Amino acid sequence: MKDRQIHTAGAQPRIPIVSPVLHWLAIPAIVYFRSGFGFSFLSPKSVFLAFSWATILFAIYAWAEEGAWQSYWALSCFGIGAVILYVTHLIIAFTRETRVTGKHDFYSGTSHILRLPGLKQFRGVTRIAVAIQLWIEPFIVLVMATILRGFFAERLLSKWLLFVAIAMWCKEFINYWYQAPSSQETGGRVLRCRGDDGRQTFSNAVRRTQRQGTQTS
Repeated sequence: MKDRQIHTAGAQPRIPIVSPVLHWLAIPAIVYFRSGFGFSFLSPKSVFLAFSWATILFAIYAWAEEGAWQSYWALSCFGIGAVILYVTHLIIAFTRETRVTGKHDFYSGTSHILRLPGLKQFRGVTRIAVAIQLWIEPFIVLVMATILRGFFAERLLSKWLLFVAIAMWCKEFINYWYQAPSSQETGGRVLRCRGDDGRQTFSNAVRRTQRQGTQTS
């Protein structure tokens, strides 16, 4: 029996250096908007977990240092919220990975917008998901940055959210640009996935290929 190598399909970096940087900037906001992520989509875990620890230490400093909380309250609250959500999503993704019940490994998550009453029927519709991730989510981040700056005179988080919104749009635009279905031969058959919105789990692909290998041997 010939050995076969299986590759995961999904939201792998499209442009060296640029795509990973955009991913790192966007994830702290994306965890607020979506759930049900693939386990590998939440990578690099070492970077995000280190960022989480640094955020916790910074929040403790802002709370304990006299006069610091007034300047850093918004940034600290946003960061702590992102940490809690990221760790929660990571645990859920790991559980689904071990139980083989989740989406494919690089699945970018299902938007909470599609869970609103009247919009649930659009779940699984690729064009709707792309429109939400490309336009609506970055726009919401821009609105929040504007509100923080205009109504609360907050400068640090509002500036950071501006960069995050740009990173989110660029990241999703790159994904959209490369969204043509990719195909890979697995034992004479073709496994097709569509970018972040593929629905075939990697584990199922492995089992199918193993069955094919057993039959050919």
